[in-house]
Amino acid sequence: MVPHYLPHLSYRLKKQGGDIIQTHINLNTQLKTEKLVEDYIRSQRLKNIRNAAVVIIDNQTNRVITYVGSSGFMDTLDGGQVNGAAAIRQPGSTLKPLLYGLCFDEGLLTPKTVMTDVAVNYDGYAPENYDDKFNGYVTVEYALEHSLNIPAVKGLRLLGHEQLINKLSACHFKQIQKDRRKLGLSMILGGCGTTLEELTALFAAFAHNGQYRLPSYTKKDSLQSSFQLLSPAANYMINDILSRINRPAFPLNWTATERMPKIAWKTGTSYGRKDAWSIGYNNRFTVGVWAGNFSGQGAADLSGANTATPLLFKIFNTIDYDSDEAWFKQPADCDIRRVCSETGLLPADHCTNLVTDYFIPLISATRVCDNRQEVLVSTTEKISYCRSCVPAAGYKKKWFKVVEPEMQSWLDENRIAYIKIPPHNPGCEVIFKGAAPVIQSPVNGTEYLINKKDPEPLQLICKTANDVNKVYWYINNKFYKAVTRKKSSFCSY
Repeated sequence: MVPHYLPHLSYRLKKQGGDIIQTHINLNTQLKTEKLVEDYIRSQRLKNIRNAAVVIIDNQTNRVITYVGSSGFMDTLDGGQVNGAAAIRQPGSTLKPLLYGLCFDEGLLTPKTVMTDVAVNYDGYAPENYDDKFNGYVTVEYALEHSLNIPAVKGLRLLGHEQLINKLSACHFKQIQKDRRKLGLSMILGGCGTTLEELTALFAAFAHNGQYRLPSYTKKDSLQSSFQLLSPAANYMINDILSRINRPAFPLNWTATERMPKIAWKTGTSYGRKDAWSIGYNNRFTVGVWAGNFSGQGAADLSGANTATPLLFKIFNTIDYDSDEAWFKQPADCDIRRVCSETGLLPADHCTNLVTDYFIPLISATRVCDNRQEVLVSTTEKISYCRSCVPAAGYKKKWFKVVEPEMQSWLDENRIAYIKIPPHNPGCEVIFKGAAPVIQSPVNGTEYLINKKDPEPLQLICKTANDVNKVYWYINNKFYKAVTRKKSSFCSY
């Protein structure tokens, strides 16, 4: 009987033409991985998770040495002949490492840069975190470790989604290149189409010091394009974050008796829990794992951390057990500096709590921490003054922490105390042009359908500066209502 090996890859390569095609597949690794996938999915069927796919790249040669398209090619009940490695699926959070690496290279962020993880709304798009909670002030490295969504969307807004699309298009992400005009900020949370082949090749770039190389499938491959996707410094920062084991991405069901391989990895879970991803790498191998159902049906227990990552660990422990390969070294263009722990910026005179942070000389921002402002207040600290209304005597200067309007709302909702700037002098006659309120609801440019028979009121919400106590609402230039800053109002039509 003629042996049947690599059915999915064979069909894939046959479309390219040729009578005899020589691949780089390591048959021993291929068969071991097929067995691991088959056994693992058998244990997941009770959770309504019926399939998985795996791609393994040898980082030394950039050759694809293992290609598993499903948990069983002969499985007719669950679409075993579907090639999961080449199927276009939603990538979940797997693109976040590339995003942050690009932001490092643009000088927009560093690992210790502090961002706000609170509710946002960009022209009607209001992303939420995986657990529907917000975390307030977080560092970039914390946001990546915990795969937070709001900081990622903010990072993409800083970078510009067109730049991310251009980078992914250069990495041969075909569906993203095809849909580039349709994509927006949601793509960083999985709102785009990718394949396991593409994502595994992308993560292999992190093992290649930031250089993307088109993986080789056959010995006749002539197109070996490569380019520097990330600088070695930005690449090293990403490797450092993704190799930490005290992360939520660590599988809950990974027992103490099972060995943790020395790898860097990132998980992803698509909307509706339809796709679970886990892609890991070290110096020797890059392994990409997808798990889910070819029918597109979601599963309540499906997640990148708890479904795909255990299989990823099992594969690494099989093909590279107890590897003594040296880990990634800090490159010359990556340096260390001390920054303020509250902002991640260079310390000012008022900064007392300092931490060390990686940065790229001549690239990373050199802005000095400015999260304190001097305010003129009365001796009782009940009223604040501006330069125009400050009295000749009976006042003092006091430093206050700058709290953004969006953070004020989060702190108030979570009952976290912070020092507020006293309300401004009510007798002041100067009209301020500074920190105007930011209207959150209704959302600008959004159409609201109102039932005339049973109209529902529209909620009026705004974010204000720290020293604001009362908000005055005007509708069509007519005064509507005055409310305290903490309360929202409703407008009835």
